[in-house]
Amino acid sequence: MWDGPISVGLFLDIHTVNALKYLEGQMTIHFAYRISVFQTSCPTVSVPKQTVSCENFLRNKESLRRKMSGPFILYPCSLMRNIARWGAKSDIHFVMDGDMIISEGMSGIIKPTANRMIDGKSRNVLLVRRFENANDTVIPRDFGQLKDSLMNNKTFEFHHKFYFGGHKIEKLDYWINETAKSSQIESWSIPFMHPGWEQQPILHKKRSI
Repeated sequence: MWDGPISVGLFLDIHTVNALKYLEGQMTIHFAYRISVFQTSCPTVSVPKQTVSCENFLRNKESLRRKMSGPFILYPCSLMRNIARWGAKSDIHFVMDGDMIISEGMSGIIKPTANRMIDGKSRNVLLVRRFENANDTVIPRDFGQLKDSLMNNKTFEFHHKFYFGGHKIEKLDYWINETAKSSQIESWSIPFMHPGWEQQPILHKKRSI
């Protein structure tokens, strides 16, 4: 998992506020609270004391999730990403969703490149390739595992069946071949695709998403 500082944005209501007690570690928490049409002010939200260890949470996550279920609403993902960024303490932000599983040691590997390329003056951003796995398969955690899983049709480019044009990053074969040759971090320029392009960027805090 990510082993650097984390800034988390949560969208809460009366049904889900207890989710706060399951968050701990190197993170700052920022949330938006959905009030009812009859409320005229935001309520005071108390953060419950953390009583469940990480191991127990992972072991019982399905039952715990059911206890926090609320009515279905459209989740304001862009709003919550920006709230997390507003509260982040670092100058460089890796914007990702909470269900994203990253490669082992990525924060330490990408940091020198990000510090060199993203200075707040240029318009540079780094894009991180994202993949998804078929059901009941092992999620790869390093490049070797990823390459094998791609070749065996167990791993695919993210959203390859749903709005692929909004998530595709070109030159996948080139990226695989170059990564196989060396462990050195390499980047190259690609054009901005279109306004509906939904990528996982690393960017400076001054840049908007």
